[in-house]
Amino acid sequence: MKALKVKNFPKYLREQIEVSVDNLELNGNIRVEDVKVDNYELLNSPRIPIASVALTRQLKQEEATTTIASTATTAAPAAAAPAAAAAPAGKKEKK
Repeated sequence: MKALKVKNFPKYLREQIEVSVDNLELNGNIRVEDVKVDNYELLNSPRIPIASVALTRQLKQEEATTTIASTATTAAPAAAAPAAAAAPAGKKEKK
């Protein structure tokens, strides 16, 4: 969103309103209700996002690939453990 509808007295008019995006995280939004300005009444709907950070398609694919790879790595040792445990049982001791 590039502009907000505001209501105030002329002596409080400003050219722009600055909003901090320091705490904005991935897939997060800053909504009209999050903007706090003294002596201003914001007339836009409070739930409308004015800034957001969204994952791109490439980042979503990389994230999914990383998740699949870590799941496969975690599953592989667990599957190998029963086979390793069974191997010593098949050995016979020499007398």
